[in-house]
Amino acid sequence: MTNHIHIMAGTAESRGVNLWSRIAAGFRHYRERREHRRAMAFLLSAEPRLLKDIGLDRATVTGHYMDPGAAFRCRPRD
Repeated sequence: MTNHIHIMAGTAESRGVNLWSRIAAGFRHYRERREHRRAMAFLLSAEPRLLKDIGLDRATVTGHYMDPGAAFRCRPRD
């Protein structure tokens, strides 16, 4: 009986997440990316003096607008 319970628990974990939770996660990811692009577009329309005050330059903001995941990827450290 104990072996049967352990086998069932092991197969339940291997099935993964159901389809609706994957769709919901994909939609959340899409919304997060859209909001990030909107924020970066707003910063691109800001004055350069404002960007300098918060410690950014226009090239950094443009890079994050074009590729939002760039900030989170691993970069080689010197």
